Amino acid sequence: MDEEYQRMARRSEGETTLSKAKADLTFHLMIAESSHNLLLISFSQLFYSRFFNAIYGVLDRTLKRYGRYPDGIRGQHAAIHQALMARDADAARARATEHILYTCRLLAQSDA
Repeated sequence: MDEEYQRMARRSEGETTLSKAKADLTFHLMIAESSHNLLLISFSQLFYSRFFNAIYGVLDRTLKRYGRYPDGIRGQHAAIHQALMARDADAARARATEHILYTCRLLAQSDA
């Protein structure tokens, strides 16, 4: 998990929106797989293309609208990673929930 987070962080430097979205989704899928929750893993696999489209859409629309990627996502990923590395499930769950709600708000704003 730590290695993939580090790879995702490195890929965020100067890469295309497509590669950023792929790295982001890989990080999310690894979190699902490491949860050992079969329902979460199954949903992640079933909705892979929707998750990818949502991630790519937020990144692309925000870049086009503001000339940069969304504020906050890198910090949210870092907070999730930190909680996972500390094996603090409650903090990881709380940080992940905040990240999901933030991303949903960005999607809603970009559709408006």
